[in-house]
Amino acid sequence: MKLLLRYNVRILLGNTVWLLVVPIASSQIIVIWNMSLANTFNDATAAKTAELLAPLWAALLCAHTLGQEYRSRLDEITFSKPLSVNRIVLLRLAAIFALVLLLTVATLGAFALWLRPFPFLSVLLAGIPSMLFLGTLALFLTALWRNPLLGFGAAALYMGLDWMKGMSLNPLLTLHSFAESAMMVTNPLAEHWYVNKIILLVLAAILYVLHGRVVARPAGGARNWRTVAKNVGVPLGVFLICLFSGAAYKIYVGIRQEAVFPDRAWNWYHREFEGDSQSKVYAPVPAAWLFGPAFAHYVGQPFPGVKERNLFPDLPPEMGWQLTRWQIAATRYPHSRWAANALYELGKACEALGVHPTNPNLNALKVDVTAYRQKAAEAFERLARAYPNSVFAPLALARLSAAQDVPPTPRQRRWAQERLVQRYPDHPATWKAAQQLAEDYERENRLDEIIPLLRRIADHAPVTTKPSALLFLARKLAAMNQPDEARQFYRRALTAANKGIAAVQRDEVTLTPAEKRRVLPEMDEVRRQAQAALGER
Repeated sequence: MKLLLRYNVRILLGNTVWLLVVPIASSQIIVIWNMSLANTFNDATAAKTAELLAPLWAALLCAHTLGQEYRSRLDEITFSKPLSVNRIVLLRLAAIFALVLLLTVATLGAFALWLRPFPFLSVLLAGIPSMLFLGTLALFLTALWRNPLLGFGAAALYMGLDWMKGMSLNPLLTLHSFAESAMMVTNPLAEHWYVNKIILLVLAAILYVLHGRVVARPAGGARNWRTVAKNVGVPLGVFLICLFSGAAYKIYVGIRQEAVFPDRAWNWYHREFEGDSQSKVYAPVPAAWLFGPAFAHYVGQPFPGVKERNLFPDLPPEMGWQLTRWQIAATRYPHSRWAANALYELGKACEALGVHPTNPNLNALKVDVTAYRQKAAEAFERLARAYPNSVFAPLALARLSAAQDVPPTPRQRRWAQERLVQRYPDHPATWKAAQQLAEDYERENRLDEIIPLLRRIADHAPVTTKPSALLFLARKLAAMNQPDEARQFYRRALTAANKGIAAVQRDEVTLTPAEKRRVLPEMDEVRRQAQAALGER
């Protein structure tokens, strides 16, 4: 066994001296470069070295695993001998990855010794799946094309695209997810970086098995159209799979984000699939159309060559076309999963245009504000009626119920308030609508309906609005000469405020920084007022 391993290592190193010179020289260059930029060195820099540079070394060496046999056209003679081909390849790969791992340890050790400490073991382990994947990719493509230069070139191209785009191109197949997680802590794409590493390990195993089948295929004979199609089709198919899987994972993450931050949904989808002219990830490929025309119109990615009529000619072209695409997504594809998203964005945009005299960003436009208020009310009402299970339905109702101008009509506002209370009592936006509805009932002398309404909201309200709902209910009970029940609900409001403040401070509730700054003073004020009502300090 030792003799066989020594024999294969000598063949591997006999390819060319540059197989050793290039990795060692690049390792020294990257250490010297980072030492000259010591102030900018951080954990992500070390992780990128292990996840991008080390895999490139592995790809260079793996592409030349059978380089001697391919160059000398002795591969068929070698593989016809009574010795397992996979055993030969496995021995050479063991030597290659041992060398790459040793070089990576030396490079990271120089960083830790001469620059600054970082999680050495975590960075090293995070780089191993990337090394195995890119190395086996170069190995497989070299066997497919019988050309080490082409195999390494394709792997280097993959690494280059990943270095430029990273998770924005494909979060599942990126090489440096650990580095991205260190740089983009708040990016949901980087949240589950370890899933990416598991996928890379699985793909490395699959590529190794496929290599065992491809390498035994005779390479001689004329190149017919089937061979050419296979050699071109396999890489093209891999590219399309990478494109679709990355975009599909972004859809999955976006749907999860919708449930938590629905008001940010369009901005997130638009940034990931369309972006501005400098940051288009998938250009010139219209990746949004992989998920249907409704989604493509929703994110603002029209299909190349398709002409549409601008339905909002009174607006600036860019704004008018965006509203047109939302209108098309909502009306032309009403059964699509994205129709509710498009209706909500259309309603928000029309609502902003309907109040534009008070908006410094829109006050230069000459539009019919009443018409746009009407369009906003129609969009929100249609959304709430047609898509009641959408995460946008309670938000649309909340906007209808809170509108001060006409339209929406008083009938629409009352319907939205009652719909919110009846169908979405546990939504954060319901409390304000219930408060307005209770005050309207009081003016209409419908006193017997106020307490049941407020009890329903107080029982179902989320932790951030429960203290205010309980305090409001306690005040109404006190005003109706029910002091014992009022005192009971003052006590509940105080308890709910204490629990709510603690939950927000421990980040047990998902809130944006702005929401947290608003909610904490509100609950603290509820606590103060409840203590005053109870006679406590």
